[in-house]
Amino acid sequence: MKRLIWVAIFMAVALIAGCGEDVATSPESSLDELTAEEAAKIAPDLEDALLADGLVDIIVQADPQTIFEKEISPAAQQRLLDPAVIWKASLDGAVIWKFTPEQAVIWKMSFDRAVIWKLVDKLNASGYAIDEVFDSIHAFKLTADRAVVRDLVKLDEVSYITPDRDVQVSSLSLTNSTLGMDMVQVRTNATNFNGLTGEGVAVAVVDSGIDATQGDFGGASGSRIVAVKNFSTEGTITNVADNYGHGTHVAGLIAGNGRDSYIKGYNTTFEGVAPEAKLVVAKVLKSDGSGSVSSVISALQWILSIRSTYNIRVANLSLGLPPMDPWSLDPLCQAVENAVANGLLVVVAAGNYGYYNGKTLYGVVASPGITPSAVTVGASDSRDTVLRQQDPNGHNDNVAFFSSRGPTAWNGLAKPDLLAPGVEVIAPLADGSTLAASYPNRIVDACTYGGTPCGRANADYFKMSGTSMAAPLVAGTAALLLQANPSLTVNATKAILMLTAEPLFYETSPASCYTNENWRNDANCRAIPAIEQGSGLLNVPGASFLALSVRQDTNLLHAGDTWLLDESVEPITVFSSTGDEVIWSQGLAWTGITVSGENLYNLFQGSYQPGVVWGTGLAWTGIVIGTDPVFTPIIRSLWASSFVSPQSLDGNNRVLGGYTYDWEATPDYSNQSDEWFPQG
Repeated sequence: MKRLIWVAIFMAVALIAGCGEDVATSPESSLDELTAEEAAKIAPDLEDALLADGLVDIIVQADPQTIFEKEISPAAQQRLLDPAVIWKASLDGAVIWKFTPEQAVIWKMSFDRAVIWKLVDKLNASGYAIDEVFDSIHAFKLTADRAVVRDLVKLDEVSYITPDRDVQVSSLSLTNSTLGMDMVQVRTNATNFNGLTGEGVAVAVVDSGIDATQGDFGGASGSRIVAVKNFSTEGTITNVADNYGHGTHVAGLIAGNGRDSYIKGYNTTFEGVAPEAKLVVAKVLKSDGSGSVSSVISALQWILSIRSTYNIRVANLSLGLPPMDPWSLDPLCQAVENAVANGLLVVVAAGNYGYYNGKTLYGVVASPGITPSAVTVGASDSRDTVLRQQDPNGHNDNVAFFSSRGPTAWNGLAKPDLLAPGVEVIAPLADGSTLAASYPNRIVDACTYGGTPCGRANADYFKMSGTSMAAPLVAGTAALLLQANPSLTVNATKAILMLTAEPLFYETSPASCYTNENWRNDANCRAIPAIEQGSGLLNVPGASFLALSVRQDTNLLHAGDTWLLDESVEPITVFSSTGDEVIWSQGLAWTGITVSGENLYNLFQGSYQPGVVWGTGLAWTGIVIGTDPVFTPIIRSLWASSFVSPQSLDGNNRVLGGYTYDWEATPDYSNQSDEWFPQG
């Protein structure tokens, strides 16, 4: 019998990584007395937390549709069909999470406050002490005991309650030739470049802060750090000093310009992917690398509020936690999905939970990487060479052993979306940080790369591994794409990253597969499953080229419109520095199917339009539909040997949400996400 405990796995392999009636709380309350509908509103780990601690910080999510129905009169609701309202909704462009555009217009005509305040105001009037309101996702935070939780779930407006869980970083020498950076940008001096550099685009880094004294974050006109805010419990609101050391490394991979390695004579420079992009820093993690879900939600809300001021198009979250709920109930996933709906591309580390006790594990993608519309990034292993295929030892780049594999727990989605290098990656060092003190052997001695002065005491760079390092490489690439073509929608940007990614094959496949544009039709080309590599390995020059080759009015297109301007585009990139011929995947995983073919970039697909949740609907034109990348024979085999339930809590294999799985029986391979686990 195969029983594995999710929480133990995470600990063992983490590399660092109108309200109805007033509410009156009863002095004694038992959650056992709740109806099934009420009990379903409580996250499975909340009751255990209440039993252990008595008082728990909780995040309460409301159902905006219920509030709408209570607060908007039937006569006002009739206006949903009013042509004038429909016309205004089509022009307004404003988004209220989980409202139709018409509902958003009517709400704004009726009230001047966010939806959630209708519930919060009445709870405050009843004596509840609400600590924080997350109006973008219709949620709030407070400290509660069992009695408070029991009374809250009885309200029609309340949809789900979770603890304010802890989040942590996903982990504890990459050369730019591996990424093909020399094909998109050329350094001209210590701080300047020609080509695509991310100039004019801001990337938000939601992490442990930043060492602003590090020279790689400067530019010709001074610091490129344009906005900062501290959401952690350490320091003042403007103090984003990186006491842990993770955020500085991540920010350097996105937008470091390698200035220190250049002026100190290194024989290679350690610039990030977008060395002229601006940085917005939201500190959510403390000096021990931990934080809270509520702090990350608050950070995302802040980023959205200043997005237009700084042209923030991308956010990077190299952090996570076990997926304790389906993405549609997870408050952090909801915040990410809402950010995407508001035009922010959110890149997330998949997690480092793909290996435990000698076994490769599946179904272990962390939250919020389980969010459908997030760009979830796994890690590849470059094997200490710049060659992607057939290095001197005959090896190819591969999925890093620790990289979290899909499918996602609860919903069975094909994640990650793509891979990027994540082993022994070099980026800026946060001086005096916890990581530098704890892992001095990872500090890069300048003399190793021909620079001066020698010694770790004078070092500027640090070496780390993990999907935390892979994600910012994708975030930086997204900044390049949005500089090249500012009209790209979030889903179009994600699609370009995936369509141009290089598919990786099992090493038993012929070497010719790596140059075969029609590899899908060659039975000898055995691609690594999509739940391990997504669409494949990040291809920076290929993605940049495609972004430049499609129309510059992408945000105005309709399904079936011509998207590609240059019909001579071939789905292959030749890396000038290594000679690698990198074919494009030309495919995407979409819930229930795969889609592939040149029309994914020749024609604008309806699925690339704003507001479409990735994986929902089938808005495709002229493409090839393939088998589900999750429910295939090879995944069935993997499941039978090493699929991990979200959490096994006792000898009866009881797992989160009341679902059960008999590890000795045959699993249900239905495409229906709710049937991944039979109800128990």
